[in-house]
Amino acid sequence: MRLLTAVAALLALMGAGNAFAAGDVVISQVYGGGGNSGATLKNDYIELYNRGTTTVDISTWSVQYASSTGSSWARTNLSGSLAPGKYYLVQEAAGTGGTTSLPTPDATGSIAMSATTGKVALVMTQTALTCGSAPGNCFPNAAISDFVGYGTAATNFEGAGPTATLSNTTAALRNGGGTIDTDNNAADFTAGTPNPRNSGGTPPPPPPPTPELEIGQIQGASHTSPYEGQMVSTTGTVTATRIAGGRGFYLQDPSPDTSSATSEGIFIFTNAVPSVSIGTAVKVTGTVSEFRAATVNLSITQISTSNAAVSTLTTGNPLPAATVIGTGGLFPPTETIDDDSFATFDPANDAIDFYESLEGMLVKLNAGAAVVGPTKNFGEFVALPDMGSWTTGLRTPRGGILYSYADPQPERLAIDDEILRDQISPRPPRAMPNLDVGDVITSAIVGPLDYTFANYKIQATSTPTFVSGGLEPEVTAAPRDQEIAIATFNVENLDPSDTEALPRLAAQIVDNLRS
Repeated sequence: MRLLTAVAALLALMGAGNAFAAGDVVISQVYGGGGNSGATLKNDYIELYNRGTTTVDISTWSVQYASSTGSSWARTNLSGSLAPGKYYLVQEAAGTGGTTSLPTPDATGSIAMSATTGKVALVMTQTALTCGSAPGNCFPNAAISDFVGYGTAATNFEGAGPTATLSNTTAALRNGGGTIDTDNNAADFTAGTPNPRNSGGTPPPPPPPTPELEIGQIQGASHTSPYEGQMVSTTGTVTATRIAGGRGFYLQDPSPDTSSATSEGIFIFTNAVPSVSIGTAVKVTGTVSEFRAATVNLSITQISTSNAAVSTLTTGNPLPAATVIGTGGLFPPTETIDDDSFATFDPANDAIDFYESLEGMLVKLNAGAAVVGPTKNFGEFVALPDMGSWTTGLRTPRGGILYSYADPQPERLAIDDEILRDQISPRPPRAMPNLDVGDVITSAIVGPLDYTFANYKIQATSTPTFVSGGLEPEVTAAPRDQEIAIATFNVENLDPSDTEALPRLAAQIVDNLRS
């Protein structure tokens, strides 16, 4: 699973490429369904918009198109200039259907574009591009002024991802009438009814100002943000970074609000190696989104943006104090995960709401946490704060805690190593020490509170130290005369080429089970 995740992350890294500095002339619409079945318009088209304040000479520019995975680019040369606040309509190939002609185009080409997925570039020369067959290989390129990957199959795009997949009746429409450009195709475009405009078209009204909100306002007292899908700006201090896997950084407000129900931290998803460092105070502009890894999981509130939309305010700032979970801090509910099916957001009584109120924030377990679940293959273990001194669950003789439907032990917390092993290549499969039930963590555990694989967990920022509890694998008694021993053994993903795991498992089966 981690190998697949790492491969997917690498492909995403390449696909994102470099975000362009937001230019004056942008691609404001892309439509490839012209003349197709069900289409009203007869032609494909590409629309440009000058979102700047000065006239731009585009007489040596071109618009170019390639298939979603292709590197063969067709181009249409442009002419003239584009005044501020004006559109520029490039008519492309006609299909056999449709009933309505485009407005009088400002330039005419013959490119037959895909209705669903492809790549369009606004190029400041009239030389055909040759990139696009590999994820991200169109970047960097100083000749490209703007770039749109549309449809989920597109291998190249700006920012976190391509636009939504289009159809014979939908175009990629840049938000704000063409005015919004955060160098993130996924956030900047919406699929909607084609609305082609030429240089005589009415300019859009100025976009409303982006609201500047505190992180607590964005998070809200809920599992989802009240600003989901909206463009916002916020400020805070960078507390941790992620350069591999889910790339971005954690941001926390150093001046928290007065509500204990709203988290003061949030993950900023840049889909590229973040350009900021820990302790930097930044201003971020992006789209609030809810990332849900699977339908059975909760979502994670985040801001999707690009490095270009992150501005540094100051550097070298102290990090906000980590919120202690346990003695000297906040105590989670110890018996109830959720008693009202999410009807009421109740951190005081529902553990799932308690941890949500800390999502993305730096949290801390005091030294002396008890290990109640061993380190797994994916590099995480389960700990009980403060040696379980305030927990209500029954402890086992070997040092664990008894889980039951009556008491699911929500005071347990998973500790993960995603930050500890955070490097692009080669990325180690795990970085957590081998811990076992009964061990005691002798260092504090500090890190942002994350949620993956249906569990809240601390992404540790330093490797924990520990004292072994001396747990040894049980050795079964040999069967006596007239007795037979029956046992089961889960070998998980047994790989005969694994020279470390295979002998260990074999020894357990032969020696410990007396088989």
